[in-house]
Amino acid sequence: MPNNQIKNISIPVGKFYGPCSGHDVTFAIENFASEVNNFVFCDVNYRQNTMKSFKYLPKCYLDWELISRKFKQDKSNLIKKIPNSNKSFHTFCTIDNWLRPDGTIVVVEFWCDLAEDILVSQFGTNSISVFMHINDGESEGGSNLWFLEAKECSQNKYLLNRMFLSVVADRLVERALIVTDGKLTHHKFSRQRSFNLVGICWEYIAEIKGNRVKDRVASLWRACINN
Repeated sequence: MPNNQIKNISIPVGKFYGPCSGHDVTFAIENFASEVNNFVFCDVNYRQNTMKSFKYLPKCYLDWELISRKFKQDKSNLIKKIPNSNKSFHTFCTIDNWLRPDGTIVVVEFWCDLAEDILVSQFGTNSISVFMHINDGESEGGSNLWFLEAKECSQNKYLLNRMFLSVVADRLVERALIVTDGKLTHHKFSRQRSFNLVGICWEYIAEIKGNRVKDRVASLWRACINN
């Protein structure tokens, strides 16, 4: 599926969340900013002086106007550790508010924090309309976070506390979109067939071109809640 076709797919009202998103910001904004008004990106490697959303705006959105930029840091000066590498870091957040030519506002948030913590603290039930987890890994430098794997189905007892599909599912709005490259997921996300898991029918839509990691193909899915 070419990127321009994604813009023709309906997106329900809600927020975008990209855990462990690294530099996939442009990919996300280019494909979803026509409908989504609040983007939340999280990565423990973000740095305050480099995470500025204007660096990642695609050419099609250069007519946006930056109207405010805020920086927030944990007042308790909290230091967290990255479980997969044992490195320490200070948490912070930058929030950019952009004005579209049509007068609507787009909020772009960059969080330097543990992605699983942001999933819980910043998103309530039925709040995420697009969830994207791609270009991540298990080794040092990767998160080893299985956001699209269900601990209820896994036999790997050593990774159960790293699996969050039920937590993600609880925060998805009806017919939310999912972007994944099939890594760190339930094995059925690597196939091009719809399936049922944790009370949701995961409907396969298409492959997506333009992923910055050439040896991985991202795919688009829709989450339909089973009543």
